[in-house]
Amino acid sequence: MEPVLFTLTRADFAALQQRAAALGRGPDQRGRKAAGLRQVVAKLLVWLAIAAVVFSMFKAFDSPSLAARYIACGAFGAVLAYVLAAACVPLLAQRAIADGGWFLSPQSVQLSEAGVLQQVQGGRMQWEWSAFMARDESSTMHYLFIEPGQCVLLPKAALPPEAHALIRRHVPAAPSVGKAGPANRDANPPAGS
Repeated sequence: MEPVLFTLTRADFAALQQRAAALGRGPDQRGRKAAGLRQVVAKLLVWLAIAAVVFSMFKAFDSPSLAARYIACGAFGAVLAYVLAAACVPLLAQRAIADGGWFLSPQSVQLSEAGVLQQVQGGRMQWEWSAFMARDESSTMHYLFIEPGQCVLLPKAALPPEAHALIRRHVPAAPSVGKAGPANRDANPPAGS
């Protein structure tokens, strides 16, 4: 199949965020509460680990052992790297949707039986079909999820009919989150509706 060219918009990015949030929440209320509790516990454990590293660092500098000082400095560096990485993620998302950012730049995509080849400004990605955990679609887009917060957007109008068939054949549909939920908004209605 020949490569197709398209350019996404900020509205496409906003729709992606809604669908990613809906896919991450899922249909099960108990699972959602458990996931929220796991996130809180994970964040608490991270902060406790940071506190332990800082405490250990201060204790190590009082220690006559040079090795303990090196270990404390290394642990402090790891904590600092984690905090900086957490601060940079939102900045990367802002750069992606800035004028001239990779998300809003012209893109090409080529679909085949092997998978998806996508080229954007400054990069090229190739995925086998098995890399996609789920798909969702609206009246204008295919959303191919690699993980709940990351997906490949493909405008339906830019794709030939055989591309739609490839996507539906190789990528499982996302779990339903309810008829009014973002994952089903604009979806094709079931037969007989």
